[in-house]
Amino acid sequence: RKSNEDVTIIELTYDKNNVATQKINMDGYSTLITYTYDTYKNPFKDALFGSEEMMLSENNILSVLYTATFIDEKIEMKYDYSYVYDKKYPTKVEVKMSIEMFGEEFTETETIYYEYLK
Repeated sequence: RKSNEDVTIIELTYDKNNVATQKINMDGYSTLITYTYDTYKNPFKDALFGSEEMMLSENNILSVLYTATFIDEKIEMKYDYSYVYDKKYPTKVEVKMSIEMFGEEFTETETIYYEYLK
């Protein structure tokens, strides 16, 4: 390893067919990401785009908790997902994001609609 080279280590753990945790470590920075899931099939499983947890997990994410440490500063982000389903796939998801850092908390809500082509 060269002295000016950054090394990132990513470790995934599974609970059945879903990513349960993701640990990311690089120089001076570490993140633990914890996931919970529903029981419905994830339409993005094995897709060629999206995040690792979406492409590698069998079910839809219900919550994500990021706990990051960077130079002794702890940052927490939480995402809560609420779905509307048409039979077995989601057609709408509301995502509530909250972040706590530097002693302040911020929240935001986003709504995403899905349409499936036949």
